[in-house]
Amino acid sequence: MSKPQTAFRDQLQSCIPSLKIEAERSLNSLPPVDLLLPDHNIIIEIQGPSHCVCGDFKTRNGSTLLTIALLQKAGFEVIEVPVNTLLNPDSIKRCIDQIKTRVNIPPQGHGSVIS
Repeated sequence: MSKPQTAFRDQLQSCIPSLKIEAERSLNSLPPVDLLLPDHNIIIEIQGPSHCVCGDFKTRNGSTLLTIALLQKAGFEVIEVPVNTLLNPDSIKRCIDQIKTRVNIPPQGHGSVIS
């Protein structure tokens, strides 16, 4: 696991201690996913520069788009977290609040869920 993946997993686990999180999990014939929330059919992908065209974090490359489409077709919800958002504590909180909403745990504070 990369340092950003480990750091995000640890923060997510500390915010939602009851959440089951599996890291670097292989699913069928697909490449391993960064984080899997098996009880919720949710995959969290930390998207670094290699997942994007020109490293701009705006335009994903073809293999990343294909992997996400295949995971969705297999019935998983995919939450993408650009690695550059993990540099900002407010952005990390918004990501964790989004995940809390998806797993039916009310987010803390107000107006913190990203769509």
